[in-house]
Amino acid sequence: MSAKAAIGELGGKGLGADLVTAVLTTGASNPAIKIETFTNKNQQLTSLASTEQISSANRIALAVGDIDASGQDSIVLAAHIGQDDARRVSVTTWKLVPDPAITTTLVLSRTGSWLSTGISNEQVELALGDLDADGRYEIIVADHIIDGGDIDLRVTTLNTGEQLTTRGIYLHPSDPISRIGLVSSTLDQSGYYGVVVGFRAIFGSDRYQMFYALADNADAQNALSGTGLRRVAAQGDPIASGGPLAVGNFNGSDKLTARYLDQCRTVTEAHLNAVVFMPPHWSKLNASGTSGRFGRGNSEANEVGTSVRTTKGGSVNASLGVGFNASFDIFGPKIENKTIVHATYSRDWYTQSTRSNSQNTTTVTTVGQSNDLDFVVFDQIDYTCYNYELERDGAPQDASSLTCQPSSPLLWSGRDIGSWAEQAGGAISKYQWMPAAREWANLAFNGIATQSSTAGEAVAARAIDGEFDGELANGSMSSTKVEKQPWWQVDLGSVQNIDTISVWSRLDSCCYSDTIDFKVFVSETPFTSNDPAVLEGQTNVYSYTHSGQPGPVTHIVTRAAGKSQRGRYLRVQLPGNGTLALAEVQVFGPAHREPDQMPIAVGDNDPDDGTFDVYMRDGTIRKVHGTLLWPREGTSYNAGRPAPQAVSPGGNNMNWSMRQDKTTRQLSAEETGENNAIGIQVETEFSIKPGPVVKAIAGGRYTWGERRGSSTVRAYGSNFELSGTAAKLVSSAPAACGYVFQPYYYETSGMSSYGFITSYRVVDYVVPALTGRGSALDACRQALQTPVIESDVVSGKPGSAFSLTAAGFPANSKATLAVKEPGATSFRTITQLNVNSNGQLTFVLLTNQSDTPGVYTIRLSSTPTGTSSQQTLVAETTVTLDANGTLLPRPPGDDPDVTLSSDGKVYLPIVRR
Repeated sequence: MSAKAAIGELGGKGLGADLVTAVLTTGASNPAIKIETFTNKNQQLTSLASTEQISSANRIALAVGDIDASGQDSIVLAAHIGQDDARRVSVTTWKLVPDPAITTTLVLSRTGSWLSTGISNEQVELALGDLDADGRYEIIVADHIIDGGDIDLRVTTLNTGEQLTTRGIYLHPSDPISRIGLVSSTLDQSGYYGVVVGFRAIFGSDRYQMFYALADNADAQNALSGTGLRRVAAQGDPIASGGPLAVGNFNGSDKLTARYLDQCRTVTEAHLNAVVFMPPHWSKLNASGTSGRFGRGNSEANEVGTSVRTTKGGSVNASLGVGFNASFDIFGPKIENKTIVHATYSRDWYTQSTRSNSQNTTTVTTVGQSNDLDFVVFDQIDYTCYNYELERDGAPQDASSLTCQPSSPLLWSGRDIGSWAEQAGGAISKYQWMPAAREWANLAFNGIATQSSTAGEAVAARAIDGEFDGELANGSMSSTKVEKQPWWQVDLGSVQNIDTISVWSRLDSCCYSDTIDFKVFVSETPFTSNDPAVLEGQTNVYSYTHSGQPGPVTHIVTRAAGKSQRGRYLRVQLPGNGTLALAEVQVFGPAHREPDQMPIAVGDNDPDDGTFDVYMRDGTIRKVHGTLLWPREGTSYNAGRPAPQAVSPGGNNMNWSMRQDKTTRQLSAEETGENNAIGIQVETEFSIKPGPVVKAIAGGRYTWGERRGSSTVRAYGSNFELSGTAAKLVSSAPAACGYVFQPYYYETSGMSSYGFITSYRVVDYVVPALTGRGSALDACRQALQTPVIESDVVSGKPGSAFSLTAAGFPANSKATLAVKEPGATSFRTITQLNVNSNGQLTFVLLTNQSDTPGVYTIRLSSTPTGTSSQQTLVAETTVTLDANGTLLPRPPGDDPDVTLSSDGKVYLPIVRR
């Protein structure tokens, strides 16, 4: 006998799943296939309907699904039938409908059938999958056929109707096989189902093999095109037999699950657990670094707080008796006697339960800490995985088949945010990685968005409104019209350091592919072309290409080797014809922010909407996705929140900490007992007529019993520690550099580019007050600038002219130019130059043919007005005089000339002589 089972919603009314069974009884001349449906009522399976199909079947497969987009699941049965040269595969479909004769009765009504051609070799598997994303499942049948001298594995897809019709056939050459595994699912996040087939070839290679097939939409017949699965071993692995395959939704993307390989690999996953930002500080003026900690620890309870005891019991009594009645006369009065003899048994039992709970303080172990750098805390664990990886056209795809078991204990690790960002796809698994960024610090919030065209009311600004909703009809998406190479872009307002970019895609089922194969460009200057190929070839433009269908979000890391990508203009573009629709585009720079860039307050008017408000210094309010934990009105979360901390020049280091410790100890004790008694009882009743009734009872009783007990203790804790230090500012810093800060704490969730979702906690800060504003704040800013000096060409023959440009110096200040010759140990002052109102300076450095070849270090230094020499800003670069190099002529322009061999005389202003 062979049996199959499946579940589905046969009634189509959303009332829950029904059970379907198919049973094949073998051994008869015409074996019976019985299909029966059940529903669960009052925790009891009740038969709804059944039907029998008589044929010479020897193998069956069963599936349930919505094959006609009606909302009601159908039953699909595939059977291998026939003998010898007549062996074929039959597919039949049924629906559960009311009996026309008896409306209160349900019957199974056949809705379609199909019979294969060619000789089938007693192998059949069945699956349902939406191969063309039209909302209804196609029927997929896999069998092993013998066509002349060829032996092939055949995968057939069927369209539904009164007569099932062949939609497409894919033949995969193989040796004879022992068993087929078949499954269909959306393995590549495209919305289109693919077909995975696994089998064991029993001759020749004697290996387990797998392949992946997709519907070819370019083919008029929508035939399946086969692609490969990259295996751990190139030829597959020896296996005793084939087996069924299964898929499951793992964190947003279906993955094939398979566990049949003898070989395995180790995978390290890192799940973001917490993001801890350092207390804000003026990075150039603090006397020492800042620090922060994020911790958790183990706990143990010592005292019993409250306890509850409950007792349950019962009893039972039984008796078995024999008796007789008699009456006789003695000297006149009539005496009647009634005697009954009882054998008795009784049993009493009870169960007593004790529960107690207690709480006490715990010791916290710090697991994440940092000095001066914002950092992340993440869970890291190694898994041993049996693995098949999916590939298409020779390229690995996002989905992979994994069955994993933990092979190491869970570890908490810490890493600075910059290093975390650069690890995307590296040592940290790319499947789990997501940026650790402040949502309120999205650089695109202050930008101006434009696009190549606008469809309806889907204006470009919707892609920077802070909403990730991927449904166009909900009114928070941008969209172009259908056109050639559509684009969307944002002007950030000024050149910014960019570490990561997040592109949130459209999620409507109709238009999920609107961002397929998109490109991202970043430039400091406006784009000069609307042709993506041209932009990719420009050296001053950063470019990124996402190949294939993206998930809900695509995170792009632009930070590399410790440096951010510089840019003002960011563009998202499609390379071909189509519509570009975007839910959101986020642009994040380095994590650190100076105090005047921090929010002044946070609040949550609606704690249940999944967002809270961040109030910026410019008066705007930005939404952050997450749950604000403190401050949070009306809860205990505010208890223990650190008070505002004041940081001022020459002050003290500001320390703060916040701990919440909660440990619960549970005592569970169970005691059971029973008493038993057995005995005999004689009951005699006399009555004298006339006269009273006399009753006598006599007997014996033996009693025994026992008591049993057990107890267990469980202790668990929930605690964390948040603390930090804000370093004091140097006493010579401008008073305007002082500020007041206060931490806040919230929980949020993030999604990786591969659909992995995790929740994590964030520690951040508000700066409700700055101690100076206006021009005084500008003075502090000047002290914080990082100046640079660069030469357009770094090497030339003696006698060459080098054009140098400096930026980031205090506006309208004077900068001292000095040089250190080859072999020298100190700098020699040449002259002073004027810095313009933008903090920039350009000049031409002239050399003589007699100057010594070698490396010359050029230094510019400037001290902001009103500050001490401790805040002197310095920038350096080098130029090389090469005797065999090229003679560089003076570039055109009116920039002042400076002679390398100057005797130290200073001319103000510099003029060309």
